[in-house]
Amino acid sequence: MNKIHHTIKVSVALLLGISLVTNTSLLVIPLFSLQIFDRVLGSGSFETLYMLLAAAAIVGLFHCYFEYRRQYLPTQVLKLIFSHSQKSLINSSCKVGDSFIYKDLSKLLSSNINSVLLAAIDACFCPLFLVVLYLLHPAFAALVGGANILLLLVFLYQQKSLGDSQEILKKDQTKHFQSMDELLRGAKFLRADNRIVNWANNNIANNLNESVLVSKTKENGFKCLFQFIKWALQLSLPTIGGILLLNNDITTGTLLAALIIGYRGLIPFEVLLGQWQLSARLIDIYKRFKIYQKANQNSANKPMPLTILEGQLKVETLSISIDGYRELLCNVNVNINRGEAIAIIGANGSGKTLLIDAMAGVSVKYEGNVYFDEYNRENVNEQWLGSQIGYVPQNLLVATDTIQQIIAHYLQGELNPQRVVEVAEQLGIHKFILSLRNGYDTTVGLHGESIPPGILQRIIIASAIYGNPKYLFFDEADAFLDQEGQQIFKRLILSMKDQGCTVIYSTQKRSLVDLADGVILMDKGKACNAAEIDGLNLSVIRGGA
Repeated sequence: MNKIHHTIKVSVALLLGISLVTNTSLLVIPLFSLQIFDRVLGSGSFETLYMLLAAAAIVGLFHCYFEYRRQYLPTQVLKLIFSHSQKSLINSSCKVGDSFIYKDLSKLLSSNINSVLLAAIDACFCPLFLVVLYLLHPAFAALVGGANILLLLVFLYQQKSLGDSQEILKKDQTKHFQSMDELLRGAKFLRADNRIVNWANNNIANNLNESVLVSKTKENGFKCLFQFIKWALQLSLPTIGGILLLNNDITTGTLLAALIIGYRGLIPFEVLLGQWQLSARLIDIYKRFKIYQKANQNSANKPMPLTILEGQLKVETLSISIDGYRELLCNVNVNINRGEAIAIIGANGSGKTLLIDAMAGVSVKYEGNVYFDEYNRENVNEQWLGSQIGYVPQNLLVATDTIQQIIAHYLQGELNPQRVVEVAEQLGIHKFILSLRNGYDTTVGLHGESIPPGILQRIIIASAIYGNPKYLFFDEADAFLDQEGQQIFKRLILSMKDQGCTVIYSTQKRSLVDLADGVILMDKGKACNAAEIDGLNLSVIRGGA
């Protein structure tokens, strides 16, 4: 890790150093022109001319070489940063349910970002040109410096103004795409009684057209503003130079050098303003990247206890709300002993899934505390805690990979094939997997081969118990299981209990409630402990009155 950090720092320092060399070497042409007009023409010496030309040519060759080396360095630095931060970005994307920064950073690596990044770096070296202009005459430095400051302010305002317009445009585009999707999906419903005529009267398309028009109008306005500033500088710079020349304050060579340097200072801003969308993406990604990195750094710095968890679980005043007013979970308190099996029951929308997800650490942000033994889950290292937890979600959405990799937590070369087969046999899917053409190397998941939902659910359950966890969280993990699968699942719960594993599961089935040592009844986000299982009828289990 430290080696990667060092490599990134060295690469950035190298990029800045080469940029300094290339920007400095750009001064050769204006200084060469100054010498031609002020020395060579006055002395009539061909030797001086050839000597200056040779020196300028040598510097030009070095400039071309360093510029060539500089062109691919920004992409290399971004690749290093992406490679170094890939795991933390994936983790953050899963936490917040937003993969845009991960996608955007991946896209940037294949887009033409070198020109924008190099222009931003070159803009930072504009003071170097201002110093040279000041040495030629302070009036040149004042004029070009003022133009640069004005262009910087225009750039910042452009980012703010066009950024706001783009946000509105993106929202209108999203609504438009959703509208088209609804049109295709609901075609029969809309056409049956000709209600499509009324549906088509919505303002979604008009709002999109208006947003596009506003955004383009603003963009064209900034282009015209830049052209005006550029034209004003190109007009005023030789005018001031002419006045100084007529007053014998400067020479002809000085004026020519000032013109070349002054116009050169416009180029970085012209690139940044012309490619404002790419510039805005880079700024936005940088801001979000810093936030994500800070969050992951805080997580990585959490202590990693040396002990192994016993299996105690305690929930204190757990609450989850939306927008600060609608409570999905309200002041939940739960105390579960080691090796207990606890069933969570209740109606749809009562909070069963939210409670399990909060305990497993995969829910939205919550208030309150969840303790594993004496450790608050918010204060310990996630890697240490995650290795002792097994979790099966309500849906069957898993990241695409081979069956072997999914069961073994995507451990690549570090997996234990014997353990993979062992848990597959425990779930009764070993023979089925072997019947597949590629066996355990069969690719399944979101973009994999289609297999029966019940088999996929057993694969996910096998993955949950692969690491011999101390805690198991099942969110209606039997929803797709057939009769054979149901019996295997029940035996698994009893087997894990006997091994000292704490099992928490939500269910709608009485037969699974009967296996539990205790029951938590969820009702409108509130939890009620039921110590006695006897007397619970099916209507209570399903959340009925």
